[in-house]
Amino acid sequence: MTEYRAGIMARIDLFICGFPKCRVIEVIEPGDGKRVASGVIKVKLLENCTGYKSGEILEMSASDVVPLRHIRYNDFGQARINTLYKWVK
Repeated sequence: MTEYRAGIMARIDLFICGFPKCRVIEVIEPGDGKRVASGVIKVKLLENCTGYKSGEILEMSASDVVPLRHIRYNDFGQARINTLYKWVK
């Protein structure tokens, strides 16, 4: 599993507005991408999306904050997420 810390770029998996870019500010509680609702990550949104403005600070679970290196897009534009990542302090 690849380990990540605060300061990197990621995307948030949000139900209502897709997959906006963000920057990880702080890892409050460590967690990984395989277990839903594990860990707490504080992020700053970098794009506007439905219900959220750019610059907002959000606290999300570790499985919802996906590092950019773990996202691949197929020919049809669908995102594939490699869940073998871990957020550490």
